[in-house]
Amino acid sequence: MKNNKEWTYENLDQSILESLDFGISIHDCKCNILYQNNILKNIFNGRGNKCYEVYEQKKSVCRGCPVKNAFKRKSSHTSERVVNMPSGEKGYWEYTVKPVRNAEGKFVAYLEIAKDVTERKKSEAKNIEALDVASEELIAKSKKLEEINIAMKVLLEQREIDKKDLESKILTNIKMLIVPYIERLKLNSSANNHMNYISILESNLMHIVSSLSSQLSSDIYSLTPKEVEVCNLIREGKQSKEIAEIMQVSFETINCHRQNIRKKLGLNNSKINLRAFIASLSE
Repeated sequence: MKNNKEWTYENLDQSILESLDFGISIHDCKCNILYQNNILKNIFNGRGNKCYEVYEQKKSVCRGCPVKNAFKRKSSHTSERVVNMPSGEKGYWEYTVKPVRNAEGKFVAYLEIAKDVTERKKSEAKNIEALDVASEELIAKSKKLEEINIAMKVLLEQREIDKKDLESKILTNIKMLIVPYIERLKLNSSANNHMNYISILESNLMHIVSSLSSQLSSDIYSLTPKEVEVCNLIREGKQSKEIAEIMQVSFETINCHRQNIRKKLGLNNSKINLRAFIASLSE
């Protein structure tokens, strides 16, 4: 009760300042600390000294000093600063400086509200770091997805090329193995020849998916359509006389074709069997 009797309205303001959970200090216009509440006093205890000596261990006014900025603008000023803590660690503090006038309206001092925002800044830094990591992962995934899309595009383009190439080969086989005999069927009325042509057409259709005709007519061997036709008949086991009858040309013409075929296939002066060699191309 004695303490209650000693308590007066005159010390009400100071009691309120000491009960706050953030720092309060009063500075004069020359950066001298006139007052610190307990929170700041317990950490820095700098009353009577220059604020830049207490908070920054400097010998001159800090760059961007909130007190000087408030004094210059004659208004409140808020800023965040890195502070050298007595423990040697770096701390982050938010300062709001408000000018104090005397009865005549002259600026005589500045009230500084100081909040320790170190934990908040550390949390923000962690969040930024986590965001950077997530951003890097997203960029990496996006790049990988882009590479997959490019690869898929290349594969689809190659598939389209292969499709056209296959269509071209099929068309080439049909033109070389089927069309000539159809034309001969139209021109020849002999039933025997019809059966021969039908037999050849059947055989050629069985081999239409084979790459033989395309190989023989490719730039590697450069056989003519007639020579390709002769090769296919040789592969079927037909003799030169039979081939001449089927193609309705002379025996000598077929032998000439055979010589040209051996030459183009690199079999000149070789004992390799022509039929066996042609058959190996279609395997």
